Amino acid sequence: LLAEIDVEAVPVLIRAQSVRPDEPLEAALVEHFNHCIAYLPPTDERGGYYLDATADRNPVGYLRADDQGARVLHVTPDGGELHDIAFAPAEDNLLRRRYTLQLDEHGRGLVRFEDESNGQYGVILRYRYGGEQGDADKVLAGELGRAFGQVDVGRIETSDLEDITTDARLEAEFSALRLWTSEGDLRSLPVTLDDLGLSTLAVELPDTRLYDLVLDRPFGHETLARWELPEGTEAVRLPDDVLVEAPGLLDYHQEVREVEGAIEVRRRFALHARRISRDDYAVFREALREVQVAEQRTILVRPPVGEEGGR
Repeated sequence: LLAEIDVEAVPVLIRAQSVRPDEPLEAALVEHFNHCIAYLPPTDERGGYYLDATADRNPVGYLRADDQGARVLHVTPDGGELHDIAFAPAEDNLLRRRYTLQLDEHGRGLVRFEDESNGQYGVILRYRYGGEQGDADKVLAGELGRAFGQVDVGRIETSDLEDITTDARLEAEFSALRLWTSEGDLRSLPVTLDDLGLSTLAVELPDTRLYDLVLDRPFGHETLARWELPEGTEAVRLPDDVLVEAPGLLDYHQEVREVEGAIEVRRRFALHARRISRDDYAVFREALREVQVAEQRTILVRPPVGEEGGR
């Protein structure tokens, strides 16, 4: 098809898989490969890049996730050439969300939700909510249920998720019955609403780790939660800022600020490495533990006079 429109391309043999080992490809084995994609050599107008015809929801600039990181064979008219495909950096595989949570005096509330994720997160957004998705509200309610419990989705709007030349975007409004948790006469709010998915990583002690830790791929989270509290609510305890840095491995920043009538939580995370060497394992594990502790913190507020169970 590319040749028909005078675009030069060569077939590329590849093994598509998510958690990827090192691939020396020294022996000629069929099981080194399970898929075929294309490579477009660079021209004067653009650089070279790979295309996967099975990735129908991927923008051209984001190669299918399980193709990334592979050692591949370009099948050229002059013979075979081995090449390595890089992983997309964390900033190109980013969960980017914003929540505006309007609470009443009983902890119920209306939530405005915006998702502008890219990379694999954007691809998932297109698959879940693109096309004729008549049950989009049920899909979203199921996804949000992990953080909010039972929700009632009132509105969903998206960009044209079938158009891979435009950024994926989803906006929604939903109501939730309980957005805070009682702690005596105080109420607690979570600082994070989206799980980083790190709880099962690096559980072994460093002196018992025998091999490198192989992860899926670099990724990031960038979230903002704005808690708009009922009039008369008093902030009792705001967590201190957290900054965790393990150069070349991961970065994490969390800050909580009281603004007029609201509390805002900003949080950024980036996993830069997809393979953690034994030499880096102890540093990575300690940084991961600091992140996990920060993720579990809460904000304490005192509800307004007259709130059920309050002052």
